[in-house]
Amino acid sequence: ALRALRGAGGRELLRGVDGVLGSLLDLVEIDEGWEAAFEAAAGAGVAAVVVDGRQSAHQALATLRERGVTGAVLAPRSAMSSGSGSGFGGSAPAPAPTLTLPPGSAARPVRDHVRARHGEAIAESVLDALIGRAVRVDGWEEAIDLSLERDDLIVVTPEGDRFATTGWRVRSSTSVVAAAAVED
Repeated sequence: ALRALRGAGGRELLRGVDGVLGSLLDLVEIDEGWEAAFEAAAGAGVAAVVVDGRQSAHQALATLRERGVTGAVLAPRSAMSSGSGSGFGGSAPAPAPTLTLPPGSAARPVRDHVRARHGEAIAESVLDALIGRAVRVDGWEEAIDLSLERDDLIVVTPEGDRFATTGWRVRSSTSVVAAAAVED
C-alpha cells in the first residue's frame, strides 16, 4: 500500500524507459531538518520521476497509460517549452527564480536547502520550477499570514504544513503513512 501511495509501481515501470533519470527523491540532497518542508513544497511532485525532455516525457506517460499504472513525470522546463529534442536542445536552463520577501520576514527559501545529487542541470531545472517559489516559516499562523499577503508563494512549515493559492493543508503526523512508520 505504501509503495502504491508513493507511486513506486510507476517509478519501477519507468526505469527502463530511455531518458528517465530516476525518482526526484533519488536525484536530490536535502539539508537535515528541511525534509518535511521540501515534501510539502514539492507536493505530488515528490513521488514523480524526472525525465530529460519532451520525448522522454511522452514515452514515460504513454508507458504508464498502457500499463494502467499511476505515476507522475517531471521534466526540465526549457526542454518542455522547446519544440524538439529529448534534452535541453542546446539551450541553457532558465535561471532560478529570485524571491523578494517582505522586509523583516523570517521566511527562508526552501530551494536554498535542496540541490541535485545526480542529473545536475536537469534536476536543478526541475527543482527551480517545482519549489522555486517555496519558503519556510516557523509556524502555521505566520504561514497563513504570509500566504494571504503573498499569493505568489508556496509557504511551508518545518512540520510539513503547506499554504498556497491551491489550498491550505496542515500535516498531521498521525495521519500520514510514512516509510518510517511502516518499518516501526
